[in-house]
This record gives sequence, C-alpha cells and structure tokens, in this order.
Amino acid sequence: MALYFCIHDVLDQLGKINQQERRMHALIPVSYAPPACGGFKEDAFSLNSFPKILDLNDQENTKHQLALLLAEAPLYKNNLILLLDDALTERHFNNHLMEAVTATYRKKAIPQTLDHKNNKTDYTGNLRHPELEKYDNIRLSEIYIKLVRKLGKINHLYDFEPNVIGKDITPLLSQYDGFANISGGKIKADILIGFGTRQDYKPALNRTNCLEEGYTKAMKMEISEPHELIWAWMEAEHYQMRRCYDIDQLLNLKGLPRIPNWVRTDAISMLEKEGMKQIFAEKYLKIDPECTILNGATEITETLKQNGARKIDEFLERLLDETSNVGGQYNNAAGLFHQRAQYRIREARLHEIT
Repeated sequence: MALYFCIHDVLDQLGKINQQERRMHALIPVSYAPPACGGFKEDAFSLNSFPKILDLNDQENTKHQLALLLAEAPLYKNNLILLLDDALTERHFNNHLMEAVTATYRKKAIPQTLDHKNNKTDYTGNLRHPELEKYDNIRLSEIYIKLVRKLGKINHLYDFEPNVIGKDITPLLSQYDGFANISGGKIKADILIGFGTRQDYKPALNRTNCLEEGYTKAMKMEISEPHELIWAWMEAEHYQMRRCYDIDQLLNLKGLPRIPNWVRTDAISMLEKEGMKQIFAEKYLKIDPECTILNGATEITETLKQNGARKIDEFLERLLDETSNVGGQYNNAAGLFHQRAQYRIREARLHEIT
C-alpha cells in the first residue's frame, strides 16, 4: 500500500506554522493514488520508507493497537464513545448509516437508543446508549473500525482525526508517525519530507550522465518546427522552475535536520532538463538566429542563446554544489533560479510566445 502526496502542498502548509517543533510534527494528508499536483503528476511523491502508522484499514491488528492508544489517552476514548453514541442515534434518521450500523453489529444486538423517537435535536445530557460505557477498549475499537469501513469514502462525519484525536495529537504521535484510513490518511511532515521520492525519480541518473541523458532525450523527440522548439524549451524551463520553488521553500525552513535525498536528485533531474533545453536552443537558433518569433523577449532570448552555446545556468550549477556536500550551506540558488524563470514565464505571456 503506497502513500502519495504533493511536496508543494506540504511546504505551503508548513510555511503557515511558526513554531519549529510543531511544524515538523504537523499531520499532512496523503492518498492512495498519485495526486494531480496542479496538473503535473510527475511532481507527486510517494513514501519509499513505510512509516509506523495506525492503519485503520487493518481491522484485526489495528483494533488492538487502537485499544492500547485509548488506554493511554482517556480523551480519545471519551471522544470515541461520544462519536459512536452519535452514530447509533443518527442511524434512526439516516438510511445509509442504519445499513452501516446493522452490518457492523451483524448478528449481535445493537445498543438500544433511549427515547429515539424524539426529535434528534432535543437530545441533551447523558449518553443515549449507556451500554457503550460497558464496552472494553478492544470492543470500542472493533466497532469503530468496522463502522467507518462500512460507511466508505463518501461519509466523513465519523473520520478519525477530527472526531477521535481532535487537536491533541501528542498521544498519537508518541506511538505512531500518523494514521491511514479508507480514503488515505495523514502522516507527520518530517517523515514525508525526509523519506519521500519523486514519481519521476531515475536511479540511473547522476551528475556525470544527466546532461548526456538530456541531449539524448531531446534528440529522440525529433522536433524541428521553431515554435514547437520554443514550446519544448519553455516546458523544460517550467519543470525546473517548479522544482526550484520546492527546494527553495524546503531549504529555507528552520530546524531541518539534513538535506533530504530528493533535493539532490531533483537538482540532477533539472540538469537533465538543462541538457534538453540546450538541444532545443541549438536547433532553434540554426533556424532563426535573430530570434524573430520571440517578439523582443530579451530575457528569454539571452537565456536561449546561452543554452545554445551549451552553457549551464549558473544558479543550477550553484544549487548542485550547495546540495551535493553534506553540511553544505544553502545560498538561495534555487530561489534565484525560480525568480528568473518566473520572470521569463511572464515575459513569454506578455510577448504572446506561449
């Protein structure tokens, strides 16, 4: 069972949290399918080292794990009893919930609801199903896990985090790195950042061969029309810009224990794209050496000519140096490339190149 996420979303969320320790322990949503990531699925991440999670999909094992958690966190147990009490009451007014509750208890008797014929908004005071207080932790856990599975993905009224954990995530994180449920789950930010891998990660790509790989890939595309060459060049530029944004956001976070491996592999993959840009630029400049179809876009023209001369962007070279050495200092190379690339993207739109 793989778990996927967008690092861009993770970093944006962490940027809104001021407290350093709380930031890295924030629970971040994950899914079982690669997310769209703004239309760029290759930017998605998966976990290559499976964390220790409370897997609410694994009924037999998890009911014991959840029972232990309830024993150590009385607030979680109280919340769960109240949640099940609400579900057992609400079933009288909701056919889907009634079916789920009936399937959960199967041949066993469902706790009787006190005064269930009254309007549901009139309930106040004690539990409407006092029998729930007699359940031991394993029974409570078993009923809850079965119920949410029977409800399926469409019903989030009884989700684990808002209803059982609430805002106190400390007991959960003292034992687990997060939790998984039928629709995905949530994992600690430091686990996602430290052990995630890009969907387009290529183990065979390294600093020595990345440019050559880019040359080969670009030549195989067999693009010869000048506008298409510019569009291909801009697409590779946009890829580099997105990756630099992620790296810059990450390396400007305080309290990062080490540079994750994906930062280095991202830097290498950006050099592969730089090799592709060099081929596209070379082929274009042979057709249109005066860059007439660029409509006076000076920044793009200058960068294109540098690529055509097989020159690597200085900020990408600096980034590779800054991230290749253990303990190396980050001096904003990714941020500077992102700024210049963003300017070129705006320039392309202004001059109606894209």
